[in-house]
Amino acid sequence: MGNCLRCFKSSTSSDNSVAINSSQNINISEKEKNQHESEELLQTNVNNINIKTSHYDSSNYKKSLVNGSASSNSNLVEDKSKIQTAKSQLADNAINKMFEEYKDKDEDAILSEGIEKLCKDLNFEPDEFPILVLAFCLDAKQMCKFTKQEFIYGLKNLNATTISELRDRLMQIVDDLQTNVDLFKQLYRFSFHFGLDEGARILSLDMAMSLWKLVYTVQAPNNNVLERWLSFLSKESIRGIQRDTWLMFQNFAECFDINSYDSNEAWPSLFDDFVEYEISRLKKLELNEEERDKREQENNNNNINFSHKNEQI
Repeated sequence: MGNCLRCFKSSTSSDNSVAINSSQNINISEKEKNQHESEELLQTNVNNINIKTSHYDSSNYKKSLVNGSASSNSNLVEDKSKIQTAKSQLADNAINKMFEEYKDKDEDAILSEGIEKLCKDLNFEPDEFPILVLAFCLDAKQMCKFTKQEFIYGLKNLNATTISELRDRLMQIVDDLQTNVDLFKQLYRFSFHFGLDEGARILSLDMAMSLWKLVYTVQAPNNNVLERWLSFLSKESIRGIQRDTWLMFQNFAECFDINSYDSNEAWPSLFDDFVEYEISRLKKLELNEEERDKREQENNNNNINFSHKNEQI
């Protein structure tokens, strides 16, 4: 009985131990399961939160703003570009229409007759300074001829689509030329090539003298050197004016001083001839003045003597 009881106790104890272990295992298992489930639930919630908050991520929001702004700016640029293109097209049409009004019937250019009509509408004479400025602005390659390309390109640069606007632009440039030394130099260099006959390399003397008078309408050199230079040329047998002579005359006129002129410097020989001519001319003037003063003095003396004789009588 005791054994059975001992056995029972032992059995019970063993069974209880097994039961306890089993219960503990179950509890641990359930705990782990519950913990695992809790972790999964927590992770799920975190993921859900991330998913939800990703729609409100500040960086994404900023990107959307930037993209929206860029899209808006792009539209503005595109609209401005379209407006500019439309304005440019209108200007082109107006300039083309103006060209057609003056162009020659048989040639796609404005020739002498058309230029005369254009000058009349601009209220200028063909040989006035503003017309030389017009040719300069068009970068015309030949006198008495404006090609279509020259005319359209030039008027677009001047931003002139009407006769009134063209006249205003020309007068503005004429004013600028009085003080803008660099611009005047560009005009001066242009004038030589503009005056050349087609295929020629030397400017005819008559054309050179006319252009010198015209181009120096503004910024005339001091000491009347231009008038003295032209007077010298008109008395010399000169075939024409070379490019170097034309270009260097501007510097020569700016610094001309007959007393300090050095013929050993790299001036064209024509300038040496001009200085010799001027020295000779000035000496003659000086001698003529001395002779004139001498004659005047003799006349005065004669008058005095005559007056004394009359008094004695």
